[in-house]
This record gives sequence, C-alpha cells and structure tokens, in this order.
Amino acid sequence: MEYKFLKRKAAIVRYGGSQPPSLFNITEPSTAADPEPEYYLGDLISGTYCSRIFSDCDRKHCRLQSPNFPGIYPRNLTCYYAVRQHEIPPGKHALITVRQPKGQLVSIRSQAALFGTATPSEIKVWDACDDVQDYVTVYDGYTTRDPVILKFCGGGEEVPPAVSSGHELLVEFSSSPYGTFLHPTPVQALHGFQLEVEVTFVDQQSPSFTKQKRMCEFWVRGTNRGVLESPIHSVPANTTCLYHLQGLDASISPTPPPPHRTRYPDWRHVGMILPPPRYRVWLSVLKFHVASAWDPKKADQICRSYLNVWDGQLWTPSNCDGLYWNLFNFPPLHSLHGREINPY
Repeated sequence: MEYKFLKRKAAIVRYGGSQPPSLFNITEPSTAADPEPEYYLGDLISGTYCSRIFSDCDRKHCRLQSPNFPGIYPRNLTCYYAVRQHEIPPGKHALITVRQPKGQLVSIRSQAALFGTATPSEIKVWDACDDVQDYVTVYDGYTTRDPVILKFCGGGEEVPPAVSSGHELLVEFSSSPYGTFLHPTPVQALHGFQLEVEVTFVDQQSPSFTKQKRMCEFWVRGTNRGVLESPIHSVPANTTCLYHLQGLDASISPTPPPPHRTRYPDWRHVGMILPPPRYRVWLSVLKFHVASAWDPKKADQICRSYLNVWDGQLWTPSNCDGLYWNLFNFPPLHSLHGREINPY
C-alpha cells in the first residue's frame, strides 16, 4: 500500500486554482489552458458525512463533488447538495443550472463499468442507472418531494445541463452497498463526479419559466408580436405545457356582463352569441427540434416531444402517430374562428 500527501495548492483537481510553478526552467511558451479558479465546495451540514449547502453561487465558483473526489467514493452512501440563491435583483427570477461539459470529470459506476460489457465512455440516464444503483438525481426544488429533472450515471461524456425553475435546486448522490473498488480496472483515473453550478437571472414577467413546479401553463394576451419559446429550464418527464395566445387589447379591462334575473335563460347552457373578434392570432414556427429523428418502422420507439396547435379554447390530448415533423412541415398558422390559439 502506497500513499502520498499533497499540499492544498497542489490539489488543483479537487480545489481548483493554478498549477504550482515547476522546479525546472521552461523556455518554450506554455500552451496550457487558463487556470481554474479556486472552487467553493459548500458548507458541510452538521451531523452528516457528505451533505453540503451552497448559497449565492452567482458570486462564487461553486462545484458539487462526490466524497473523496477525485478519489474513490465510499459504498452505501447518500449525499445531498442543496443549492439556493438568496439575493435576487428586483424584477428578476433566478434559475440554477448544474452541468459538467468535461466528461473526464465524471465516472460513476454503471453496469457497463462493473461487468466490462460496453464502452466506458457513456453517460446513462433514468432507468439505465438502476442496475448498479450508483447515480446522481437532480430535483427541481429543495427536497426529494420535488419533481426530478435529471438522473444520470456512467461517465466519459458531457453531463447535460439540468436547470431549475426557481431559486432552489437539490442534487442527491447515492451509491450501492455492493461492489468492489478497482475491479475491473477503471479506464479513467478519476472517480466520482464534479458538477459546475451557474445562476441565471431572467425577467420575472417573461413566459420563459413556469410559475408553479407541477403546472406548465402560460397565458399571453395582447395585440403585439413576439417570440414564443419553450421553457428555458428543465421540465420533468411526461410534462405537457399549454400556451394560451389571446388577441386582446390588454390596456382595456373587459366589462363583466350585467347580472340577469332568474326568469332569463342560463347562457352557460343555451350558448351565447359573441361579437366577431377584432384580432386574429398568427403563429409561425421558426424552429422545432426533438432529440432524434423518429422512425415509424421501429415499434419500440416512444413518443418524446411534439407540438399541437388548436384554434380556440378547447384542446384534447393526442397520441404520437404523425407528430414527428421537421421545420419544413410547418406552414404559418392563424386562428380562423376566434381570437385564441393554443399550442402545447
């Protein structure tokens, strides 16, 4: 058994910072990348082994790391990393992003690494991480009761960004009680994971984020024009987002109808003749992108992302048949019989 002590300034993989000066004089110009800043690794929660709290990462270089990173992490372990943004500018809304663009900094055991049956450079997500039970789970909130927006394991590839819908985010790391340390021999020298944290501020009145975590619904009223985009944050699986586009003069409040006496019929049942609408809603799809092309010959493929548009206030769920269109299949759309159009 061998061991080695390093000074904190020399442990740049764990703590960040610049490489200590070499003992030898080098006359050739250096081609190394810019040094990493010193990392903020959070505050350890009292009474826990590895759970940490991070606050106001817009002014710190926050990094979420597995225990002993870049060394071997222990077995039968659960760690929580709670990230919260306390200071938010007036009129803004905070979104928290965790990502890792450098695949070599992520190596979490999966079935491929345990049995050596697949390429080690692979990030797995969702149910593919249930074989070994070593995985990282990201929640859109501060507790494990909040929606799950990402679950991954493996390594060697970029970890996709997971973006919260608010100023709080929770990351959970779990390791199985079973397993060996170094069998089979890992391909990567690093073990565990390191995730970067980024805080983004958006306009509080913009329709780019959901106001409620479990309800993705937006109302856009007015007579102007603009660009409508999908939520800029991550949404849980099986989420349906509704966008109600209404051509209304937002500067004038609608006048409620006067109350009728009981001898008058109930307009909710017999119907009401409305005046012709003053505005039409035109919708042009500039970009529509899903994860991959859909092959109708493969029966095992499931519906992932699609867009439906209704002329009016009513909408009905649809199945996946015929919904995998590309950009060139979308002609400009407009409301024919009313002032409202509903895409989802």
